[in-house]
Amino acid sequence: MTASYVVSRSARRTFRTVSGSLVVALVALGIGITLQGNADAAVPAPIGPSGSWTSTFSDDFNGTALDTTKWRPNRSGGNNVDGPFNPSSEGATFAPANVTVADGNLVFTIKAAPTRVGGKAYPLTSGTVSSDGRYALRDGEYVEARILIPQGDGLWPAFWAMTPNSWPPEIDGFEFFNTASQSAPRFNYHPIGGGQSGPKAYGAPGVDYRGGWHTYGWLRKSGVLTPFVDGVAYPQAGASGVDNGVYFIVLNLSVYQGHSPTAGAGATQMKIDWVRAWKPGAPPVLAPPVVTPTVVTPPPTPITPVAPAHLVSVVGSSAAQSPDRVSGMTLTKPAATKPGDVLIVALTVDHTPTVALPAGWKALAPAQRLGSGATVLSYYRISAAGDPASWTWPLSSTEKWGGGMTAFTGVDQILPLGTTPTAATDTTYTAKSVSAPSLTTTFTNELLITGYGSDSRLPAPPAGFTGQWASTSGQVSMLAVAQPPGTGATGKQTWTVSTALAIGTWMVTLRSA
Repeated sequence: MTASYVVSRSARRTFRTVSGSLVVALVALGIGITLQGNADAAVPAPIGPSGSWTSTFSDDFNGTALDTTKWRPNRSGGNNVDGPFNPSSEGATFAPANVTVADGNLVFTIKAAPTRVGGKAYPLTSGTVSSDGRYALRDGEYVEARILIPQGDGLWPAFWAMTPNSWPPEIDGFEFFNTASQSAPRFNYHPIGGGQSGPKAYGAPGVDYRGGWHTYGWLRKSGVLTPFVDGVAYPQAGASGVDNGVYFIVLNLSVYQGHSPTAGAGATQMKIDWVRAWKPGAPPVLAPPVVTPTVVTPPPTPITPVAPAHLVSVVGSSAAQSPDRVSGMTLTKPAATKPGDVLIVALTVDHTPTVALPAGWKALAPAQRLGSGATVLSYYRISAAGDPASWTWPLSSTEKWGGGMTAFTGVDQILPLGTTPTAATDTTYTAKSVSAPSLTTTFTNELLITGYGSDSRLPAPPAGFTGQWASTSGQVSMLAVAQPPGTGATGKQTWTVSTALAIGTWMVTLRSA
């Protein structure tokens, strides 16, 4: 990839509108600007962060035309053909005719249509939409969209946000700089004072995000931006020191100058299944107004608040195992678990069966195959009122297994994971140790958690870690925790065993509330 492809959606913001100033004025007066029922109580929960959320914006594109109460079909409004966001790098204008809604999707189509805008000729036209003047994202909110990215020469798709009346700042939820060669999204933040945090690649290793449907999103909370893809957070690609202003949402398909995407087979179309946004907290329960008398009370005596420790701590654990072949793995919820606690499960199952997840559980680290002998698994969920006393992970074949569950309290319920998990295996049957690769923590009071799996031999946990439980028959599994001394690199953490065998490990941190 040449350096020209690492040009963000850049400093050359050339168009501002009167409606943007109106948005700022309304927000300053405390007047909401979500119009004509954008929030919908029936909107599903986010695929990304867990916890309670209330919908603030939703469009599933189920009609036959763009809903202009939610979107502009170009940069300036009306039916204008507008110039690109970055005239020095982009080779296509934006035309409302290239923005269509069909088959439940919003579609941007690139067409060969020479156009002259701002004294400059462009060989192609494409599509963009924005929520400018219709809807604004606020600090603490999460936005998500399900998108199909095309693959073609010079294609530059983006899902991003900017403020109504000035640039910078800018949030680039994702950009693909030339999808002919780049297969993973890039995240970036342009702060008010200039500069940028990236662009930084994110996503699952080895996954090509072009040509298939994926869900992208980002959370802006208390000065921190975190990107998501397919429900997984990638905080290492995010940014800190972020402003708390209002932003409008932008989606577009651009083309680099001097490139000509190949027509046909959807190569010139970007499709969006839906766009949704939420604010934290459960939806309100409406009740009739109650009139109460005014009571005058003396002013309270000032009290100096005491900052909470906000330490993540262990509530309790449970473990189970089966030396006989069974069709499912059942674990009991630890005693004293309460709603909002985070549950982490580590399992080792014989051979390589397919494992089904119980409702509400998410994979933590990728499944680790120890050759054909065993598979190491890890999952997490946020405990909720009405949870069952136990959960079962069904297996595609009857197998022996061992595992356990630990409950943690004091965890951030919106972004419980402080880092993307790391993992390692050694399947040579010559190793007596395995090390979880180092993590980099960015938040104080994160708790380190590491798991281990093999088909025999109980290990010794890494130095400084405390084991919480162990399964010793069926298959061997163990979980241990430690409090890191501060932020930064944790260093690799090594499990040891007395006999050489195939072994696997993973490590993650929990973020404090």
